[in-house]
Amino acid sequence: MTCDGATENNCLTCEDPLWYMKSLKTCVDDCGDMKYEESSTQSCENCHTTCGCCEEGPGADQCTCCSTGTYLYDGSCGSCPSGYWPNDATNTCDPCDGTCLECTAGTNYDCTLCDLSNGWYLQDDGQCVKPCASTHYGDVSTGKCKNCDPSCETCTDKYEYSCTSCPAGKYLHNGYCVSVCPDGYYEDDSTGMC
Repeated sequence: MTCDGATENNCLTCEDPLWYMKSLKTCVDDCGDMKYEESSTQSCENCHTTCGCCEEGPGADQCTCCSTGTYLYDGSCGSCPSGYWPNDATNTCDPCDGTCLECTAGTNYDCTLCDLSNGWYLQDDGQCVKPCASTHYGDVSTGKCKNCDPSCETCTDKYEYSCTSCPAGKYLHNGYCVSVCPDGYYEDDSTGMC
């Protein structure tokens, strides 16, 4: 240890296990937040300004915790990438459920965007499903499950002519659900079709 005076606030260097705190000109046993312990100089050095704390060095990718409003992901503090959600309790980016591309929390009911390229659609309850529930169809333009026309049991789109099956007592004919089949067709109760 070297000093330039007789008090504890006159230190210039420190010896293990103490660390030199330059701003206070003193030796400490813990550098505290926003600083890391630099073993080559036995000193406390500043973390990167984006970090809430760090342990290994001054880089923006060497954070171990983040300040309020930023979130830790892969050693850096900032906003969360797609597929992760900002956990305010820990200031970390936590992964979304595997069915979500984007989410507000980690369960399969917290999705805000689903993987449409693999056939997943977002329901009103925040869940990604494949396929959409009965009486709904997958709207490719929004990536959401939408209601079929009320005349349909299942469908491919919102229109009354896009039915693929009908409620009991109705019969499918050319995409429509009808009560009575047109001339030349008969009501087949076993298939629900004309």
